[in-house]
Amino acid sequence: MKRRDFLKAGSAGLTSSLLGSIGLISWTPRARAATITKTYYITDGYITQPDGVDVYFKGFSSSSNTLNVPGEQLVVQQGDTVRLTIRNTLGTSHSFKIDGVVDSGRIRGGETRTIEFQANDAGSYLYYDARNAPYNRLVGLHGGFAAMPDGSSNELYDGSPTFVQQYFWIFHDIDPAWQNAIRNRNTPNSTYTPRYFTLNGFSARPHLRTNKPW
Repeated sequence: MKRRDFLKAGSAGLTSSLLGSIGLISWTPRARAATITKTYYITDGYITQPDGVDVYFKGFSSSSNTLNVPGEQLVVQQGDTVRLTIRNTLGTSHSFKIDGVVDSGRIRGGETRTIEFQANDAGSYLYYDARNAPYNRLVGLHGGFAAMPDGSSNELYDGSPTFVQQYFWIFHDIDPAWQNAIRNRNTPNSTYTPRYFTLNGFSARPHLRTNKPW
């Protein structure tokens, strides 16, 4: 299903006011760079889908007893130092990676690791678990990271077109059969067939005519 088709189908189930608030970024530039600290907990569990089915997920979560899919967005300013603590509460190894920016390497089950990097380049990035690719990322271990340009509140990078409002939208399609195979530490052996579609973790009720969960 193409992204534009998802928006056509899904918007019928999400009110305009809700869509207007999902992923909205409010940003005020600071006079100088800062050190930004954040802790992510790698957790797992089940999330009930719009049709009542419980589906297994893993996520970069805000606490050890929550499950956030996608992980909470992290917005910093260009030049900031970012200090992230990753606590792996699970029994399997995972990692935290932003392509071209930082790679934690292997974080074993039960291990905690702190990584630090500087947000040198303004832009939008995906953070994710690079281990057992692409399965850990697909099962929910991903989220959004943005570095806002120094001294600007309405640009994506220095000299970009300006905007009035900025949103961070992460689309995710979900195949419960793959999620369950990963839960059992197996490699999925079926054709990937998405059954659910989310925007920043939100999805709509099943369509009355097609009974599909968008």
